[in-house]
Amino acid sequence: MPNPALVIFAKQPVPGKVKTRLAKHCGDEVAAEIASVLLTETIKLCAQAWPGPQTLYCWRDPDHDLFRHLSGKYNIDLASQCPGSLGDKMFDALLTESKRYGSAAVMGTDVPHCSEKILRQAYGLLSAGKSVIGPASDGGYYFIGLQHPDKKLFAGLNWGGENVFDETLTRARDIGTSFDKLEVLRDIDNWQDLVNASLKVPCLKKFVGES
Repeated sequence: MPNPALVIFAKQPVPGKVKTRLAKHCGDEVAAEIASVLLTETIKLCAQAWPGPQTLYCWRDPDHDLFRHLSGKYNIDLASQCPGSLGDKMFDALLTESKRYGSAAVMGTDVPHCSEKILRQAYGLLSAGKSVIGPASDGGYYFIGLQHPDKKLFAGLNWGGENVFDETLTRARDIGTSFDKLEVLRDIDNWQDLVNASLKVPCLKKFVGES
């Protein structure tokens, strides 16, 4: 029985190094606190909704109090992201986990407002031998799951651009991969994104109230 793996990407929540667009509104310290909450809520969501194995891929390394705490509390494995671009990191993690479990998916910590239903849908599609992608409203994607990771899907993309999703679909067609699509979600990148997400994630409301 297939048991797809889920990879969660996270950075150490160090002030000045995470959520820099949010920091323009609230400052580095609060932005790092928000990053910690986003990570915690994402792990909690995945623990409830993803039936298969999960690994938190950390940057720069797993030796951070919050990573260790979440690993113990939610029984999630820890691993280090490889050096290189975001595409390099994603491909490496997907390849590693798919070799272990047959297929794998990766998501970040910017959509803790994702529903359990969406994650269970993605797990079901991967279990059925399909590949799946979750479009983000800014032109990127918040989730990608593959049966056979191919570096062509990740190399040389402008990850901050507005055409990542479309370019990924184009590349997928070129290599003969088709995606089932999940619901479109809005990443938490700027302050208005946080305000919107706080309607679904109650613990974010305290930051919005402090603005």
